[in-house]
Amino acid sequence: MPGSTEALRQEWDISDPQSIIVFLDAGKAFSDFGVSFENVALRSRAQKAKEFILECIFNPDEALQSIYKKTVLDHVQYRLDPSRKYEYFKNANEAVRIISRNIEVKNISATKKDGQLVMLGRTSSESAMFDVKDFSAGERSLYLTLLFLFYLPNIGILIIDEPENHLHESLLVSFYSFLREVMGAGGVSNWLASKQGVKHAEHRSSAIDQIFLITHSKPLIYQNISFGECLVFSDGELKPIYSSGIERELRFAGITTVFSRVLFVEGKGDVEILADVLAAHRIEVVPLSSCKEVIDYFRKIANIKGSLHASSYCFAIDKDNRSAQDLAEIRSYDPEFYDDSFVVLERHEMENYLIDKKLIMDSINPALQALGVKQHSVASLNKLFSDQAESLRGQSKAKYLASVFKMKLKEMILDPLTNVRSLQSSVSETLESVFDSDLAHHMQLESLSAESIFDEEWVKGWEALVDGKAFIGKILVQLSQSSGGIKTEIIRKKMVAQLIGSPASYDAGVLVDTIVEKIQGQEHYIKRV
Repeated sequence: MPGSTEALRQEWDISDPQSIIVFLDAGKAFSDFGVSFENVALRSRAQKAKEFILECIFNPDEALQSIYKKTVLDHVQYRLDPSRKYEYFKNANEAVRIISRNIEVKNISATKKDGQLVMLGRTSSESAMFDVKDFSAGERSLYLTLLFLFYLPNIGILIIDEPENHLHESLLVSFYSFLREVMGAGGVSNWLASKQGVKHAEHRSSAIDQIFLITHSKPLIYQNISFGECLVFSDGELKPIYSSGIERELRFAGITTVFSRVLFVEGKGDVEILADVLAAHRIEVVPLSSCKEVIDYFRKIANIKGSLHASSYCFAIDKDNRSAQDLAEIRSYDPEFYDDSFVVLERHEMENYLIDKKLIMDSINPALQALGVKQHSVASLNKLFSDQAESLRGQSKAKYLASVFKMKLKEMILDPLTNVRSLQSSVSETLESVFDSDLAHHMQLESLSAESIFDEEWVKGWEALVDGKAFIGKILVQLSQSSGGIKTEIIRKKMVAQLIGSPASYDAGVLVDTIVEKIQGQEHYIKRV
């Protein structure tokens, strides 16, 4: 090792390491070890830091054990000389409380039985303090990884192999969110400062340039698909996978799972908008063929909800497809389950929720600023939106009238002809009452009323009425042309990322939050099992 150390010193300043590449194998077993008083040595802090770096380099499989030992021994030295800084321990403890409310680490203590120095913590507010080494594999790995990151904030590239090996799904998702936020904040120090106002004074902050997660976890892959690159190793090479083909690629790679949270929607267009956003909440979006089929699924699941194990459901339909009377009838089938699971869109269709100037500016302006291209303003988007909306007014009115006519015809013809009681009484009378009516006159009156309502509502808020699919398609093309040629799919991907990161800031995000709340609010059904 001495020769290797000397060779390393010629290439790298061990006293002030920068752009460190760290590889953590989450699947490695955590071997038993102890820290005794014999390990305590009052060497200089700089010397101890160099020894730690060298130990991690030449014994990488024991990196987490090494940070445990270092933290314990640093604490002893801190108690002997309080003037020495010891911020990384405190900061990691703050961070783990934010990521997982159950984990708490407070102190270093000496055990009477073995004469060992141990780090004390607990994984439940109801439990007593015990050795961090005895945490579950996932909780121990999470905490010691945080210690490592706060001790060495100047990591340039972080690679974690199979983090799902020990982290259960909720903790895995929380850890991923932490890593993503660290990247966005510019390093662990800035992340903690933004969360708690705690400043990491021991090292200068340095952003992690790249994070690589080597994983077979489908929830983790879905989390990442909207924020970074996802690659699958196939036929001896790495190939990128995209949201549109992710299910097929993952199945081909042998990565499968059963979603326990499902949103049923009317068509594939809704899936394109919601799938990536809701994947962050482990919710699968399932397209059905029609509004009627969504309602049928609601009734079927309402019948068996008491027998379902750990499953939650939500049903979303466009408001144009059912009248208030229809919705009242659907609710009457199971009022409690309807209130807990049903969502009626307040806009014409799902795409209308993306008609949001703030969402577009937040998604595209940072890239325009980096490219040195003029950024979009509220005024410029107002003009663009207004022009495109007006060009689609006739088309949007026609779609609106079609939905009104559909509901009126259902009321006048379909409902009476499918009323079992009326047919039992007299088929001929039912037919006469339906077809003797002046259908053309009724529809003409309905048309005049609907056109008047449309024109009035259009002035109040065309965003809810315009043909959403056509509008968003036109807007993305216009934005691409005026934004240095940024591809429309990139703009859409950025919009999805914004929705995941700050849902409450946007109209579509509020809809997503409503869906998530409906799904999460069904725990009382699960508990009946």
